[in-house]
Amino acid sequence: MAQTAEAPKWVGKASAKVPGVLADTVWALLQDFGALYKWIPNLDSSDIIEGELGQLGCVRLNAGPPIPGSEVGSHSKEKLIAMDPVQRSLSYQVLDNNIGFNYYVGTITVSPDGDDACTIDWSFEAEPMLAWTHEQIVEYVGLEVETMAKRMAEALKAE
Repeated sequence: MAQTAEAPKWVGKASAKVPGVLADTVWALLQDFGALYKWIPNLDSSDIIEGELGQLGCVRLNAGPPIPGSEVGSHSKEKLIAMDPVQRSLSYQVLDNNIGFNYYVGTITVSPDGDDACTIDWSFEAEPMLAWTHEQIVEYVGLEVETMAKRMAEALKAE
């Protein structure tokens, strides 16, 4: 009997520094699994639709403006699959979407970076896609984490 090899997964990572903000402060914002829309510009909402906020297995529905070439708004349904407050890390899996992901797991981690800063690392594993290249996904994640870091720094400075 012939064995079939599993298709190779795409992996990638992007990071962004948040100057002047401690890792625990940024983590307090990120662990709110239903507040992603506050930090990502292409999201209009991010609502918990199953389970309890912050509990493993809870599911959020992200909604955004239409994707290019479509009149339908973008959406992704994501499940919280791991959360480690000590390591300031969470992982989620995309369950359903109209963006083109068949399989996608993302992990976001916040680490101290010197005495008065932190770094947000966003890594992913995904099945190859028809509509995107690996480089496009890495670039997209990089833009998202840079924007997230900037918006968080601005929000915390305003407090």
